[in-house]
Amino acid sequence: MPRLFLITRSSVILDLAAVRDDEAIVFCPANHSSPTLVASYLGALGCEAVAICLATPEVRERSVGIVVIRQAVT
Repeated sequence: MPRLFLITRSSVILDLAAVRDDEAIVFCPANHSSPTLVASYLGALGCEAVAICLATPEVRERSVGIVVIRQAVT
């Protein structure tokens, strides 16, 4: 069976509500953490992060300039 991979930040291309059971979402965080499989239902680990990435440019613009720094644990 052919596979299709899409990389997007567009809610027009990926509608989380329309993801079927035989489809998968692979989330690649901007902080270069390892990619993870994300279920498309509310409350699933990583689902909110995917939804934020798919937000409109106006919504994503609200977080422009915000930087998160992870400090090393000693």
